[in-house]
Amino acid sequence: MFLRSRRVAPVAVLLALATLLAPRSVSASARVAGNVWTVDVDAAQLTIVDAGRKITVYCDSDTVIRYGSTDRTLGDLKRGDRVVVTLADDTPDALIARLIAIAGAPAPLRVRPSPTPRMP
Repeated sequence: MFLRSRRVAPVAVLLALATLLAPRSVSASARVAGNVWTVDVDAAQLTIVDAGRKITVYCDSDTVIRYGSTDRTLGDLKRGDRVVVTLADDTPDALIARLIAIAGAPAPLRVRPSPTPRMP
């Protein structure tokens, strides 16, 4: 029994490492958060950037876009807006948004005033 467990342990470790190191893909019924990169109202698609990768999400007639408690449209989204997208369960081959929650506008650019020279 002890000899058998010594042979199984390295295999279990390799499987665990393979699972942890496998590239993560976005699956249906997931949530994706990121900043808006592009909005194409005519094609009903939205591209967001999350951790350096671009994810294109498609909208259909069932997609709801909300900012707080108010409804918005795809045309209201601007580049840099922070969004959380809930994907549809029933479309494993395409990323269809069911809910796009606008978490906030892009952070304003901070401009520091230059120091004023002292008068002698």
